[in-house]
Amino acid sequence: MKEIVQCIFNTFGDKKNSKYVMILTYFYAMRHIPPFKKARKMFLSNITKQLGFGQKEIDEHKKNLDENSPGDFIDAFLIEMKKHSPTDSWFHEKQLLLSVNALFIAGTETTTSTILWAMIVLLNYPNLQYILHKELMTETGEVNPSVKHGDNLPLLQAFIQELYRCITIAPLGLQRTNTEDVEIGGHFIPKNTVILPNIYAVHNDPVIWPEPSKFDIYRHIDKDGKFIHSKKVIPFGVGARVCLGKKLAQLEVFIFLANIIKKFEIIPDPETNEIPPIHDGLSGAGFFPYPFKVIVKSRSG
Repeated sequence: MKEIVQCIFNTFGDKKNSKYVMILTYFYAMRHIPPFKKARKMFLSNITKQLGFGQKEIDEHKKNLDENSPGDFIDAFLIEMKKHSPTDSWFHEKQLLLSVNALFIAGTETTTSTILWAMIVLLNYPNLQYILHKELMTETGEVNPSVKHGDNLPLLQAFIQELYRCITIAPLGLQRTNTEDVEIGGHFIPKNTVILPNIYAVHNDPVIWPEPSKFDIYRHIDKDGKFIHSKKVIPFGVGARVCLGKKLAQLEVFIFLANIIKKFEIIPDPETNEIPPIHDGLSGAGFFPYPFKVIVKSRSG
């Protein structure tokens, strides 16, 4: 498991090659031009390793499959595969393999980057730590925060949603194509057009979000102090092809941040006392923070 996690980090967080991988995602014709050629080779090597790990997991599940008691996503998918023909449905092994890979990526690189950005935000807004910690202590007491506490933690929910909005890890999402001709806003878009969802533009539209560069959790709190779930915060995309790992990533981010903020104080490294800026990061296959030093101090003493 450690090897595959490192492989995923190498695929999407590599400083040297990440920006070339991002460009290749949208302009694949450049794959034969140095340094894109080398970046592509590295990317494909890591993806091959990831898919190999996923295939191994699938093969193990096949051996131990109990159709009356599916244990996880792979089990459930394998059972559905037996009910459908691979030629007329999406329930086939290639789709399963790609889905498993998407879940691994969602559960590692994107979640890790979100939590690192959260720490940077908390360093920049120390009063937020106090507010969020107070809410967590009031609502959860001596127990560890869990999903069941979510509805009673509106400020934490607002913090996470503003984090997704203010720092867009996948600014242009992933490429999509339309399956039929369509007209949108007077523009004709022929079938099989490559479409890039500009998630960054949605998250930084001043008509929707006044002062979009400002980090403000109260954008997402109503007059009664309740959390406002916004359909205009779309870090995982929208529609039928929304990121498969959305629910997993959201769950992990909530659990990790709730427990980190409750149990620890995030303070600058005393040697440098430097606080990383919120909007300064590495643009590549995603938008990732530069390495930074921080002290994670236990609140229990």
